[in-house]
Amino acid sequence: MRKVLFLNHNPAGFGTYYRCFSLGKHLVQRGEYDVTILCSRERKFDFKISTRLIDENFRVIMLPTTGFYGDSSKVGFYLGHLMRVFLGSNQILRLDYDILHSFAVAQPTTAVPTVVSSFFRDKPIFVDWDDAWGDGFAEYHSLLVGKILRYLERNVPRVAQKITVVSECLEQRALDYSFKREDIVRIPNGADVDAIKPLAKGKARRHLGIDEDLPMIVSMGHTYMGNLEMLFEAFSRVVSRSSSAKLFMVGGVEVPCEVEKKHKNLFRNMIFTGEQRFEKIPYYLSAADVLVLPMGDSIIEKARWPIRFGDYLASGQPIVSNAVGEVKRVIEEEKCGLTASPSDVEKFSQIMLELLKDKGLQKQLGKAARRAAEEKYSWSKITGNLAKLYEEFDRSER
Repeated sequence: MRKVLFLNHNPAGFGTYYRCFSLGKHLVQRGEYDVTILCSRERKFDFKISTRLIDENFRVIMLPTTGFYGDSSKVGFYLGHLMRVFLGSNQILRLDYDILHSFAVAQPTTAVPTVVSSFFRDKPIFVDWDDAWGDGFAEYHSLLVGKILRYLERNVPRVAQKITVVSECLEQRALDYSFKREDIVRIPNGADVDAIKPLAKGKARRHLGIDEDLPMIVSMGHTYMGNLEMLFEAFSRVVSRSSSAKLFMVGGVEVPCEVEKKHKNLFRNMIFTGEQRFEKIPYYLSAADVLVLPMGDSIIEKARWPIRFGDYLASGQPIVSNAVGEVKRVIEEEKCGLTASPSDVEKFSQIMLELLKDKGLQKQLGKAARRAAEEKYSWSKITGNLAKLYEEFDRSER
């Protein structure tokens, strides 16, 4: 049985953790792998190292943290990162593994332990990119932190034998950094077709206590990268033509003050559910007439494959999004939704209205979404490609 260690910069239950968890879960189900995820704890100011056993051959080791994403204390945030650099490096030297797969190595908390492994452990290293850091998230940090992220993104993957990426954009980025094409493998995010299945709309709405005749749009998640303004503006145009329409914001959404002030009157047509248990998510998805995924024309959006997009596909509901990156490609190839360019707010509102009114089109696009999830993007299929990569590398090294 091959022992794989996933090194992840996110706290358990946040961002890339779900990518690691889903890949790990399905690797273990194949019966040939033992998987450990090394990440940080969810709670602030927790100084314990703890292990959560998911399965006999699947565990999550959580390192202490002194801050969390969005924490007002930058000192705590950076101290937490520095502490995890040392603790993560120590775990890398102690843990038993045959393969190290390091996620988001532009982050020091994963980059430094990865380099430590390359020097002190004779194990194959794989590096994963699911976000653009150098010219993307680096822009949201100070000049010094931005330089560190750019340097690590360019250089740490050079200690790896293979690079996995979620998108064509990141594949091209790796080529631009002079990595060999044969060393870059596309492993997109997947759809949880077992946990999220299409439910009868009436049943889902009754479960949630929602009027069965309500024109209902759902947006899920908490990361919008500045796209809330576009979504709210488009929805305001929907409401001007269909006053009973409701927009459900499912997740912990923080609305900037200026956006809230501008769209104050719109909030009577919006429901903010807050964070929801995973068990409730399939009901919200199936209750919707339309699922929306607003995306901007930025390197970050072009590079990513949002986890929620896989959930949307699995739910078997029609999707409205912007013509950007992998989301645009999948929606247009699979004919499972409608798209508008990031700058065309009017078209975004029009295609939401079109789907709200056309039940036949809803069903047609929704069936195509579920079919794509099952046939191409289920986590089991995605993980099969990852296992194949590990096996091919192992054979080439013999």
